[in-house]
Amino acid sequence: MSKEKKTKSISSIKKSLSMRLHPRGVKLIDYKNLFRVISFNLYFFFVLGLILHTSSNPQIFGKYTIKYFIILSILILLFTPFLKLINYTLKTSQIKLVNKKITLTPFKKIFVYFLILVFFIFLPLETFLRAKNIRYAKVPATLSITNFHPFLQHQLTPFVNKYNKEMHVNSYGFRAEEIQKEKPKEIYRIFLMGGSTVLNVAVPYEKNIARILEKMLTKQYPDKKIEVINAGNEGYTSEHTLIDYLFKVKDFNPDLIIVWHGINDMTYSCTPTYQSYGEYKPDYSHFLGALSQVMFERYQPKPLISVNLISGDFLLEFLQNNLYSDAMSLLNKNPKKRLLTKPIDKQFVSVVSYKRNMTSLAKNITSDNTKLILANQPYLYNQKLDKSVDWYMQGVCSDGKAHPTLASLITGINEFNQTTEEISKEQEISFINLESKIPKSLEYFVDDVHFTEKGNQLTAKILYEYIVNGSIMNH
Repeated sequence: MSKEKKTKSISSIKKSLSMRLHPRGVKLIDYKNLFRVISFNLYFFFVLGLILHTSSNPQIFGKYTIKYFIILSILILLFTPFLKLINYTLKTSQIKLVNKKITLTPFKKIFVYFLILVFFIFLPLETFLRAKNIRYAKVPATLSITNFHPFLQHQLTPFVNKYNKEMHVNSYGFRAEEIQKEKPKEIYRIFLMGGSTVLNVAVPYEKNIARILEKMLTKQYPDKKIEVINAGNEGYTSEHTLIDYLFKVKDFNPDLIIVWHGINDMTYSCTPTYQSYGEYKPDYSHFLGALSQVMFERYQPKPLISVNLISGDFLLEFLQNNLYSDAMSLLNKNPKKRLLTKPIDKQFVSVVSYKRNMTSLAKNITSDNTKLILANQPYLYNQKLDKSVDWYMQGVCSDGKAHPTLASLITGINEFNQTTEEISKEQEISFINLESKIPKSLEYFVDDVHFTEKGNQLTAKILYEYIVNGSIMNH
């Protein structure tokens, strides 16, 4: 063997050993292969997560929208090119620029990819989103310039349809078909007003209380043209509804208004919380609601360095809403028992303001010669159920250390419901005891107070029977 070949052979052996063995004989980690494995698994995990998702309005395979399916197909087809890109990245390459050779190590390649990603994708996207003032809004109460209201904090707008077509919000901000503001003589117009337990974002438009009630009444009265309009809104209290009626709803000349409130007014007794500041105030000015995040971010001390990327918000929300959503739905059907904070007895002082607001609302509606039906607040609270099911109030009525006991919640909501009934008697207004007619079961409630599809169906049936049996539309 020549000296040159022998030297190369020894060098090759040393190189091989240096890649695999520590000087003490311990096997070293092959970082390139590790990077390959991690990259492969991350891509596979990501694509599999998107496969295990069901769109809200599926058109293909009963699972995906056309747009979602196209994106998913592209990602699957890009899997092989992605692996080739990883293999190329892990190799040291040389490129010629004029008369100069440049060596591209794996680190340099990754750095170049990073620059391309930042300057040619994220930066233009971020600039576009900021220029157009587009922000991600997954629920109606997510505050943005498109749904901000100076007196109501937030309102429904058709903008939300871009993110959830099942909301079906018309141009006037109601969850209903398009209507004429000047009501034609032949139309009988009914408005449902209240908070999120009236709006019911958890169910599609066609399975919403108002839509079901409209179809039932149309079938019962084929000679009448009936509109049932859902004017509920997330987080609205009796004070919101009073303002909403006086400055918006009454201009649509409703024939009948059905209102129920209770739970949101009740939560306003809780302060400080993540949505309120300072001590309780009877005019509800302590409760910031949808404005809380904006106010706290504006006036609380800020870190020295902070980054707020709108494109990042879109990415995070996309992943939260789509990645393994089928698996998350299965887990949510059997939630783990949990108590977020310590339960304590609680008095709900906002019932006084509630009576003032609801009385004023009732007087204003009836003075406009509009029929009014008041209903009380249905709820799931039940001593037989596990105390951890009241997670809604644990979240919105907690100061971070304690939340109301289940017994306090039952006493409190019953006090609000009793107040609603008292107002109906004092003002001689029709009253429906919804609370007693809807079973306290997870079959009808998704949480403490919000309805399932079956809950929406039953509520619509109760309202329908009351209207028909009371000949309310015949007067």
